[in-house]
Amino acid sequence: MKQAIKKKKSIIFIYWIIPIVAMIIAIIMLKDKYETKGKQVTIILNNVDGLNIKKSPVMFNGVKVGNIEDIKIDENNLNHFKAYLSMYKKYDYLVKKGTKFWKVSPEISLNKGIKNLGTIITGSYIEILPPKLEKKELIKLPNQYNFIALDTPPLNGIITTIKTKNSSFSIGTILVYKGIQVGEIIDKNLNDDYIYYKVLIYNKYQNLLSQDTKFIPLNSLEFQASLKDIKFTIPSLKNLITGAIKIETNKIGKPKKEYSLFIPKKILKGYKFTIISDNKLPSSLVYKGFKVGELLTSELIKNKIYNHYIIYDKYQNLINNSTLFYKLNAVELKASLNNFSLQIPDLKSAVLGGVSFITPKKIALNKKEFKVFESKNSLDEYLYKRSGAKIVTLLTKDLKFIKKDTLITYKGLTAGKVINYKYNPKTNYIEVKIRIKKPFIKLINKTTKFYTKSGVNIKAGLNGVNIQTPSVNSLVNGEISFITKENKSDNTKKFTLLNQSDLTKNNYFTINLIMNKTNGVKVGSKLKYKDFTLGSVENMIFDKNITAIIKINKKYKYLFGKNSKLYLETFQAGLNGIKNTYSIVFGSNIVLIANKNNGFKHNFTPDSINPINSYYQKGLRIVLRANSKAGLNVNSAVYYRKVKIGHIEKIKLSNTAQNVEIFLFIKPKYKNIIRTNSKFFNTGVLAIKANLLGIKIKTGTLESIIKGGVEVITPNKAGQKVENGAVFKLYDKPKEEWFEYKPKLRVGI
Repeated sequence: MKQAIKKKKSIIFIYWIIPIVAMIIAIIMLKDKYETKGKQVTIILNNVDGLNIKKSPVMFNGVKVGNIEDIKIDENNLNHFKAYLSMYKKYDYLVKKGTKFWKVSPEISLNKGIKNLGTIITGSYIEILPPKLEKKELIKLPNQYNFIALDTPPLNGIITTIKTKNSSFSIGTILVYKGIQVGEIIDKNLNDDYIYYKVLIYNKYQNLLSQDTKFIPLNSLEFQASLKDIKFTIPSLKNLITGAIKIETNKIGKPKKEYSLFIPKKILKGYKFTIISDNKLPSSLVYKGFKVGELLTSELIKNKIYNHYIIYDKYQNLINNSTLFYKLNAVELKASLNNFSLQIPDLKSAVLGGVSFITPKKIALNKKEFKVFESKNSLDEYLYKRSGAKIVTLLTKDLKFIKKDTLITYKGLTAGKVINYKYNPKTNYIEVKIRIKKPFIKLINKTTKFYTKSGVNIKAGLNGVNIQTPSVNSLVNGEISFITKENKSDNTKKFTLLNQSDLTKNNYFTINLIMNKTNGVKVGSKLKYKDFTLGSVENMIFDKNITAIIKINKKYKYLFGKNSKLYLETFQAGLNGIKNTYSIVFGSNIVLIANKNNGFKHNFTPDSINPINSYYQKGLRIVLRANSKAGLNVNSAVYYRKVKIGHIEKIKLSNTAQNVEIFLFIKPKYKNIIRTNSKFFNTGVLAIKANLLGIKIKTGTLESIIKGGVEVITPNKAGQKVENGAVFKLYDKPKEEWFEYKPKLRVGI
């Protein structure tokens, strides 16, 4: 009688081990959650915008001390909300009777400027402030579990009052002491012709208040000059316009309950002069965006206005007897952004304009009366006429951006401007008359080429990206520039106006990329070589095939030898992630594999689309035959002694479909490891052996477990080196004796 076969107990043991391990992990997680969970607190809020259940934290001085567990509408008042907070157990002592809660969200307003900007990214949260700041004192206080949240953060400082009859400030205007923000205006009201400002001085600066403390208004220019020192908050737009309040003190004596705004007497030192005009002139004297003086008084004498100005001492050297003044109206003031400075003219100057000037010569200053030009344009007209400028005509079919006063430039310098233009029906051209300044006349001759120039010019090449931006005036109005070969004037007075591209068309060549479908290539798609942009698709022709015409700088022509190849990088989405997302908007990249100085190739077809990284690299390429794919993927690693020496480039069925062919790429420095008797096995498979002595688990690297992988082992008596195309068998699992192999093989560097 045959004896019954008994099942091995070790196999049954395997079925139980996994759920037991899962149960232990779950118990540990529940234990951790129980041990960290603390007080459950309810707060009532007027607004819960930006708060998220399970995500928005409870914070104290930048430390997370709890979470929002739930948010519900308050059943007793539908305009309110109840937020249920779960505190971390170790911070339970922070929540006591008297603890304050409020919501922190981004604030952008004209009064208060920008606050809590970081919450735009991190999201709103609940901030708390306990009634005491020492743990041993907090522990003694009674517990409380229901609170009404504050609408605004609690005031943290001492409150005093400033009164004034004239100066006007907004709620949120800041107070500064030696360039540091020390307080702000929190309220104001009017009583008996006085304006009373309620001022908050922050706790750590309350010692600034004394019997002789002075509150002095800072105008906008003085305030902006000290912006680099302002800390803690970004000044609001109103602060930038109206200024701030400066504190001066010697910190002696007890503070007053009420202070008067101190207005220092204005003492002006400088050179006084008069500008005679038909109308009263603006109050500010402005030079390159800076206020350098001001109008003192004006008087009418025999139908003329005598405007008495002072230029401040430190700017007196800017004017002399040759100085020419002109009105700078509001529009021209904005256009002077070419000379933009951090010290912006005050609001009054920006709205009403000012008086500006140029000083052509370095001579003495003793003149007391000057005339004024109505605008910068009228001053320029006067200077052009006086300089003996040359008049030239430009012929164009299309006026484009050109208008009166469009600038003429040479190497970035202003060389002239457009005077006027008209259409000539006989020639069918628009004739644009321009005036060239005297120093540039000698550059105008038969070799001169005028061309239109506008916008931002971006050049990309093997040396990087070069971005050239014109002046604000040129960016808005465009400009006409010129180049010349000879430094010699002649009588040529008519020129054809070219486009900027006309000057460089001989500097480029084109190639054709011929495709049976677009593959995401479009006009503007970039041609790349080693991450540098060589050119871009200028045009697409749709016929039997699709042809992309690529424009490239001539200096890169040597890269396009007869054996050069182009491949495409298009949008990819799959199990390995999303790649080349830029191609959705900008079109697929065209990438060059260069074969230098070997003739010239004009027509290309895509050699590949989204090739694996090693596709065009040198290395050893061999084939494994296996019964199945078994968890392996393209890009799965090839290991030797757990060191990555290559990866899988391609997987496909054999021609007879009897097995799977796996194509490996081995890095050049490791090719000596692969021999005719090398053994390959799948290291991504989890190998488990169980017996009465326990369980033995063999795995590969973490990467091979997740992505799959192949391990190679070469015997001690290594076989011959192999060439590309060598074929090997892929084993499902290794033999024990393989792990004893330790051949001495040379690895490249």
